[in-house]
Amino acid sequence: MKDLIKRSGFVSLLSSVVFLLLGVILVNHPEDTIKVVSYVLGALLIAFGTIRLISYFKSRDKFEYYDFNLMLGSLCFLVGLVIIIFGTSIASIFGIIVGIWIVLSSINRMNLSFALKDSGIKYWYISLTIAILVLISGLYVIFSPELLLVTLGAVLIIYSIMDIIQDIIFIINSNKIFKD
Repeated sequence: MKDLIKRSGFVSLLSSVVFLLLGVILVNHPEDTIKVVSYVLGALLIAFGTIRLISYFKSRDKFEYYDFNLMLGSLCFLVGLVIIIFGTSIASIFGIIVGIWIVLSSINRMNLSFALKDSGIKYWYISLTIAILVLISGLYVIFSPELLLVTLGAVLIIYSIMDIIQDIIFIINSNKIFKD
């Protein structure tokens, strides 16, 4: 169990590094990033939808009632087109989703900081302080409609750095937290 939780700490650290890289890219090239992501995601959905549609027409006689390839293929194809055409508009929704992720992550980190306190870890309050700062930054991302992509990138960088510090504290002290 302890190894599983320690590995989840490493996975969390890896996701924080990915968010850090995303933040750096957003700060340096915000409009280009959204365009590229929209085109790639849209193209992938269109390709997946096309494959499902082809599969439907190839196997139409085999499954009379339970073949969802037509519906799934059509849906993916249309969503892909919408993402390619309206990618920059969808980017604002991306900020809200990232903000929700940050808030949920901070709530989880608050819980972790209390586990550190209960385990007698000396610097548990650093983890709690960071979790509160992460919560505030997540709320800022959610409730700032005028938030520019550059600011979102900066918030992602700050969030990632704080999350990386917490992950390192957790990984280093995981043996004390989960005594066998």
